[in-house]
Amino acid sequence: MSFSHAVACASWILLAFVFWPMSWMGSIFRHGRLGDLRNVSAADTLRRRTSSPTGHTVACLVTGRTRAGEVGGIRAYMADVTAQADLFVCADPEDAGAMVLANFSNLVSYRTSSEDGGYPSDLQGVNVIVAQWWRLQQCWKLVQEHEERHRFRYSFYMKTQPDCHRYNACYPCLDTYKAALDKHGAGLDNVFFANSDHIFGGSRRGFERAATMMSRIESDYFGKTLTTYYPLDWDLVLRSEWNGQLHWAGIVFPRDVLDPEHCCSRQDLENKLAKLHEFSKNGTPVDGKVCNLKGDCSRGRNGTHEGLSSYRYAPDSVPFDSEVSFLLDMLRGGIEMHELRSLSKNLTRAEHNRTGLYPVLSPSGHKVACIISGKIRGSDRKTFDDKAKAQMKEVTAGTDLFVCADQEDHIEEHFQNFSNLVQYRTAEDDGGYKADLKNIDQPKRDHEPGTPPGMKAIQWWRLQQCWRLVQQYEERFDFRYSFYYKTRTDCDTRGGCYPCLGTYEAATKKYGAQLDKVFFANSDRVFGGSRRGFERAATFMSRIESDYFRKTLTTYYPLDWDLVLRS
Repeated sequence: MSFSHAVACASWILLAFVFWPMSWMGSIFRHGRLGDLRNVSAADTLRRRTSSPTGHTVACLVTGRTRAGEVGGIRAYMADVTAQADLFVCADPEDAGAMVLANFSNLVSYRTSSEDGGYPSDLQGVNVIVAQWWRLQQCWKLVQEHEERHRFRYSFYMKTQPDCHRYNACYPCLDTYKAALDKHGAGLDNVFFANSDHIFGGSRRGFERAATMMSRIESDYFGKTLTTYYPLDWDLVLRSEWNGQLHWAGIVFPRDVLDPEHCCSRQDLENKLAKLHEFSKNGTPVDGKVCNLKGDCSRGRNGTHEGLSSYRYAPDSVPFDSEVSFLLDMLRGGIEMHELRSLSKNLTRAEHNRTGLYPVLSPSGHKVACIISGKIRGSDRKTFDDKAKAQMKEVTAGTDLFVCADQEDHIEEHFQNFSNLVQYRTAEDDGGYKADLKNIDQPKRDHEPGTPPGMKAIQWWRLQQCWRLVQQYEERFDFRYSFYYKTRTDCDTRGGCYPCLGTYEAATKKYGAQLDKVFFANSDRVFGGSRRGFERAATFMSRIESDYFRKTLTTYYPLDWDLVLRS
């Protein structure tokens, strides 16, 4: 090539770069280049940031309806659940409980069902269980839109509910991610964590599968789940966790392989794994006889569960079993299923690392649980005024506070300035008082023979419910209080406004290692002690009718007289 030809070629190349943006060739190359990047996963990962514009790495999706009587408590515990995560809320316009979350500072997006045109006609007012998956699907779209707009991906996604406390599953979104990462590391994409079909979370691969389940319900599961055999990856099944709340018992297993007399235990699956692999490889048709994890096998035709006794209902009559369908769908998607509960040790460690505490203490660092159960009133037995509130702050100072009363007592209003309030619950949250307790206000001595316990027993029912709150809280954070104390807001009229923490310190100083063997009481209204004694007192309600009602004053109960004399 001559020098003049080389110069000419170089000039054309230079002009091409100068006019690149305006040239049709540049347009082709430019679009081809970007298109290629979008289709290469590695490049896509590099292109996207791993945190949102807020700096958060976790998306917390709140869906589901709030039950009556729960609105007041939502603000307190949902603040902990959603802390340091980006919050997305999808609810119905009339759901006042979810509306509380609209004022959270970490709220990224909020959407009501009416904004999506309302529920599809086949869901509206018909199937609440299916509707929950539709709401999640809509909320997932919000998350995707937010990620696409800001060109990033969250590291973890968690779906929770305003009533998570009902499932003992108010797991904090961010700390669940930290605990999962701590336990599974680089393998996090291969696993998923669920409490049930209500509370669950994981990386994008698993969560996208769960969030799009609505699109597969009608074709794959509606009217089929409990009576259909779904081929599964049996190694994946055995790597998943089988204990707890995930509904393995509803899955149909092939009776062609498993011995009906030892049907579908985990050990049996491990022993028959080779045959299960052969069964799946050969595509052996199920002969119509199927069995489930509980050990009950059917004898019906066409794979139906005719005569199956492991359910409290006939499986053929159940149009859609949400929890079993959810578990099946995740397994069919190649997702290894684990319980959120299995993260408890890691979760506790993650939270304690953040707060600088140790597992022997509550997350607040307190050793004492102070329980207020009964009507919220002051010394005049009517008004819980500023004086009464100041007194109760002194009584409960330095402890974790649990309150159980009636809805009409307005717990949130009266205790909103108590920084140590951990949880509260109204009688209405538990469905109200039992029929044999409600509106019966006469003392026992006035009862006619055969009538049920009245107001004197209601105080024990309230304490029983509050004790459950304490137990759930301890279970969630994997710790135990050292001392438990039950008091009342009108304790001064009973001569018993003892400070909860001060009582524990005095008892420990006097009895030391013997504290588990003693208990302290002013009456049946104010008392406290270590777990052994308090659990006995807090479960007294369960023994009133059988052991004491209309018997106490006329019955001889054999006692340990040495114990009596030591008391």
